[in-house]
Amino acid sequence: MSFVSHTRFGVLRRETREGKELLLLACPGCGEVGPLDDDQFHGRVSVDHASHGCPVGYHEKHDFWAASEEAGWEEA
Repeated sequence: MSFVSHTRFGVLRRETREGKELLLLACPGCGEVGPLDDDQFHGRVSVDHASHGCPVGYHEKHDFWAASEEAGWEEA
């Protein structure tokens, strides 16, 4: 099952794969989708997509959990 949240920081996706929850962020800079770990999801550390070749250089820290709670989740 998959859920999506359109937050003020970007689009998040929550999926269950092989019994494990996976959190994904569509990079606001280039649109590439990549995983978030728990620290990134809760805003304790930044998401550094710039070091993975993001042409816009996305490297920011946000509390995605709080933003997703504010925006809500919908089934994708």
